[in-house]
Amino acid sequence: MKKITPLFIVLSVVFLFSSCNKYSEGPSFSLLTRKNRLCNDWELYSYTINGSEEIQNNTVVKLSIEKDGTYSKAEITENLGQLASTHEYGVWEFKDNKGIVSMTKDTLQIPVDWEIKELKSKYLTLERNLSNNKYVMRYRVD
Repeated sequence: MKKITPLFIVLSVVFLFSSCNKYSEGPSFSLLTRKNRLCNDWELYSYTINGSEEIQNNTVVKLSIEKDGTYSKAEITENLGQLASTHEYGVWEFKDNKGIVSMTKDTLQIPVDWEIKELKSKYLTLERNLSNNKYVMRYRVD
C-alpha cells in the first residue's frame, strides 16, 4: 500500500475549506462551482418584501440564467382565463467573491446587485436592500 504524501493531505484540506460557507444559507460544501449552480432554469416560489409574501397564486415567474453571461425572465399571469406575460432580457456577472450577482436589463443598462444568500443545485435565494426595504426572492429548479 502506498503512503499518503503530506502534500496530498495539505491540498485536500485547502480544497475542502476554500469552498465552505460562502453563503449564509448554504451550502456548506459543494463540488460544483458557483457558476455551474447559478446557471439553470429557475421558478420563483417565494417573493417577500420586509417579510410579507408578495407572490400571487395566478402568477408564474421563470428565470433562466445562462453560462454565456445572459439571462431571461418571464412573468406569466392568468386573469379570467386570459394569459398575459412580460419578458426581460439582460446580462449577469459575479460582482465580487462575496456572493453578489449583478443583473443588467437590456433596456435600462443599470445594473441591479443581488446578494446570494443560498446557492444550491436546486435552490437559489437572492436578497436586496433598497430604500429601507428588504427584498427576498426564493427560486427552485424548474
